[in-house]
Amino acid sequence: MTSRFPLSLGRELRALAMLAWPLIGSNLLISAMHFIDVMMAGHISGMDLAAVGVGSNVWLLCFLTAQGVLTALSPIVSQQHGAGRLEQMGDYVRHGLLLALVLGVLMLVLLQFLAGPLLAALGMDPALQRMGERFVRAISWGAPAICCFLVFRFVLEGMGLTRLILGISVAGLLFNVAGNVVFMYGYLGAPALGGIGCGVASALSMWLMLMLLLALAYVCRSQRLALLRRAPGGRPRRQTMAEILRLGLPIAGTMLAEHGFFIAVTLMMSTISVSAVAAHQIAMNYTSIMYMVPMALAAAISVRVGHAVGEGRLDEARWRGICGMLACLVLMLVSALLLLAFHRQIAQLYSAEREVATLAAALLLIAAAFQLSDGVQVACGGALRGFKDTRLPFLICLASYWLIGFPLAWRAAHGPAAAPQQVWWGFVIGLSAAAVLMIARYALLTRRLAQAMPLALAAKGGAA
Repeated sequence: MTSRFPLSLGRELRALAMLAWPLIGSNLLISAMHFIDVMMAGHISGMDLAAVGVGSNVWLLCFLTAQGVLTALSPIVSQQHGAGRLEQMGDYVRHGLLLALVLGVLMLVLLQFLAGPLLAALGMDPALQRMGERFVRAISWGAPAICCFLVFRFVLEGMGLTRLILGISVAGLLFNVAGNVVFMYGYLGAPALGGIGCGVASALSMWLMLMLLLALAYVCRSQRLALLRRAPGGRPRRQTMAEILRLGLPIAGTMLAEHGFFIAVTLMMSTISVSAVAAHQIAMNYTSIMYMVPMALAAAISVRVGHAVGEGRLDEARWRGICGMLACLVLMLVSALLLLAFHRQIAQLYSAEREVATLAAALLLIAAAFQLSDGVQVACGGALRGFKDTRLPFLICLASYWLIGFPLAWRAAHGPAAAPQQVWWGFVIGLSAAAVLMIARYALLTRRLAQAMPLALAAKGGAA
């Protein structure tokens, strides 16, 4: 056993890396899209920049909900793939598409009619409200396309075909940049829409990515890609749809709980000072970019674990989850060391104001600890998804963020000596609690499954 350990570890890490690197690239490209949108809007006017920022947050709340629900397809398909049940995988594609169409149309309708009242309720400047509303309405036309694309993305992810996802993401980024130039600045006969043109370009890029993926599915002769164009017909089955929702709704809840926690802390910073908000945004922007790495690794871990579970190798599934968490911890440790060494230089890249850069550098130091906890809990969440365990992880994250982290951050922000650093320690403690509890859940779940496996095999042998 001892001699095989390093070999199995190295083999698993190589397999995980081959699966994860296209997902990391895809996630970084998604971040780049948002960065380019904000940068190009900022070069037009402050009003356009603000409208894109506000509108993007409204869009993101709806998008995260749909993405979370449809993420359930990845562990479901990975287990079916591991078991070699291709026909059942095609059935999940069909049900996923039906659900995606419902979610996409619902997003489109809600954002078209409720974006204005929602922004008005926030009490912002009327001109900003109008421009933000027009941005949301423009980008919402891409909702049906991106929801259907997510179905195909998570099905491909579950089968381990991640390089195709990266290729589509590259095409989406290039088209999005070109669309921004055309619709924001008014080239090729298009009207100059400013920040609103950014929403138009984003919506069109969503449709382009969906069309490209469907075209590849029809052109390629791969048996696995054929699932994307030949999903079995028949009436939808309540059981299948319920399974997707049972797994997906807790994932969506986890994403919204984390995103809401971060928004709440941003609002707390606004009660301290303008410099605190600016420094917080710098630290959050950097950590959000680095977060793309553990998030992609978590998806790859989920697929690797799901394949082993589908094959009936529960010990191997447990080992793959542990290897993935170790890999994520090492990568986040490297990132933390880079922050310790270059936190001042990173802060100065974002701001030339000495007060803001100094405060941002202090927050980036705390972010070193923040990243370790966040990386571990995200990786562990991915491993648990591979076992189709999503409900308790959602409750763990909800409690850690809102019952532990939020009260500590709130007390720090409203205390007699309020300081941004103290608020960020609320972040760290909340995420650390989530990491510890998720690891405990993983240990208990995998131990219980390991104990149940011999009994199941004995029962099967007796029946035979």
